[in-house]
Amino acid sequence: MTNDNYIEQLRSIVEAHHTQYGKFLRKPENKHLLEFIERYESEKLKDNNLQTKIYWILNGIHDYIKCHNPNCPHGGVVKSNVRNIFTGYGTDYPTCCSSCAKHTPEYLQNWGDSIESKYGEGIRHPMHSPVVKTQVRKTTEERWGGIGFASPELNAKERQIFKEKYGTEDPGNLPENREKARQTSMNKFGVDNPMKNDDVKQKMIDKQFELYGGYWGGTKNRKIVKISKGEKEVLEYVRSIYNGTIIENDRTQMEPNSDNNWIENHELDIWLPDIKVAIEYNGTYWHSLPNIVESDHFKKLQCESKGISLVSISEQEWNDDSEKCKDLIFSKIGK
Repeated sequence: MTNDNYIEQLRSIVEAHHTQYGKFLRKPENKHLLEFIERYESEKLKDNNLQTKIYWILNGIHDYIKCHNPNCPHGGVVKSNVRNIFTGYGTDYPTCCSSCAKHTPEYLQNWGDSIESKYGEGIRHPMHSPVVKTQVRKTTEERWGGIGFASPELNAKERQIFKEKYGTEDPGNLPENREKARQTSMNKFGVDNPMKNDDVKQKMIDKQFELYGGYWGGTKNRKIVKISKGEKEVLEYVRSIYNGTIIENDRTQMEPNSDNNWIENHELDIWLPDIKVAIEYNGTYWHSLPNIVESDHFKKLQCESKGISLVSISEQEWNDDSEKCKDLIFSKIGK
C-alpha cells in the first residue's frame, strides 16, 4: 500500500467521524494507519498529539510552520499542537506562543487601529494619549504620593524588598549581577554595555524624542546635545532675559578642575559663567533615583564651594506653575 493510499483512508475516517476519528483509528483493523501516522515525520512530531500528526499528513506538511513574529526569540517556528484537525492553528498567522502572537505585524496593526479609533488619529498606544497620561499621573500621585521613585512609599518598599532578597538596597552594583549584565550585553549586542552599540543608542534616542519630545543625555564629544522639552523651555526663557554667555550641557567648554568652575564628573544644564549662576532642570523620574539624588546633593555642595549660585527647577514645578519658576530664575539673573 502506498502513502497516498494511507492518506486517503485516513482522510475518509476523519471526514466521516469528525471528533470520533480517534476511536475508529484505534480499532484493530486500522492498526496499519496508526503505524503510518507514527512513522510520518517521527522526529519532528514525536512530542505532538495525534490530532497534530494527522493535520500535518492531510495537509502535506513536512516541516515546522514559521512563527509570524519576525523577532521570535524561541527559534522562529511553531512546535505546538494544532487547535483543530480541520482549521489547524486557528489563524492565518500562527505563532509559537501567546507572547509572540501579540507581536505579529497583523496583530500590532489591528491593535493600533483599535487604539486609534478610541483615542484619536495618530495615537497608536494608550500612553501616547495626553488624556490617558494625565489620568495615570493623577491616579498614581493620589495613590502613592508621587510618580515612580518620587513616591516615598514605593521607594522605601522597593529598597526593603531588595535588602531582604539581595542583602543590599542596590543589587545592580553586586559584582555577580554586574558580570551577568555584562555577559548578557556581550552575547546580545557584542559590547559590554548596550549603550556602546550605535543601533541601540539611536533607537533609544528616537524613542525618547517620539514619547517626550526630547532626549536626556550627551557625551563629552557630542557637538549638539539634545535635551528634554521642559529643559528646552527653561533654556528659551533664560535666553529671552539674559544676553551674557550661556553654555548648555557641554563639558568640552570647561576642563576638569580649571579656573572656569567646572564641577568634576558633572555637567550643568544651563551655565552662565559671567555671573556664576547655574540652572538645573530635574526630570521627576530620573532625579528621584537614589544614586541620582546623592549625585545632585554632591553637585549642590560643589557649587557652593565654588561660589556658584545653583537654581534647581523640578519637572513637576515647571509643569504646575512655570510662571513661578520663571520668577525664581529672573530673581537670580535679572536683565
